[in-house]
Amino acid sequence: MRASWQFLGRGAAFLFDNEIAAYTRFRQCQTAASGAVLQCFGWAEVDTKFLKTVANMIPSFADAILAHGDHNARGILLEDLPDSEILSIKNITPAVADRALRALQSIHAAFVLHGSLDRDHIVVVPSQDRVVWENFSHSTSYGRRCGDISRKDLLAELAQAWDLLYRRLVSSHSFPLSAA
Repeated sequence: MRASWQFLGRGAAFLFDNEIAAYTRFRQCQTAASGAVLQCFGWAEVDTKFLKTVANMIPSFADAILAHGDHNARGILLEDLPDSEILSIKNITPAVADRALRALQSIHAAFVLHGSLDRDHIVVVPSQDRVVWENFSHSTSYGRRCGDISRKDLLAELAQAWDLLYRRLVSSHSFPLSAA
């Protein structure tokens, strides 16, 4: 299994904390086992000395790392899905929309409200018949700062996802009729 290291900049501390809270809940509830979210292998904070060492070792990362400035960086190590695609009008089908809604239900079962429903946060993995939600930087997790998440909140977000997936994406795409 491959993994990707995603750095979050200094100004993203609050967003990073939301990601970590969500992935902590997913670990507690074993949500990644359902395939609904990426497997999280951990997170860390690294200092500028480490960043400069990496920039010297991996020239292709140098510009991005050095643009970060003289600040420590926090990063999260997540499962990498090399054959994945961002959800689009080209890969949406009723079956993909169904898997996306079921994946969101798995996220809600962990009492995490995604908080930023957008097709750019939904990844389709055709080779695995898998749909994955990502980017939990605007999420709310049960037991964290904003108080409890109600069933009404979860249902409202599910309704928003239905609107995004079926009303805006699936309905704007024509599908061939299947032979019965």
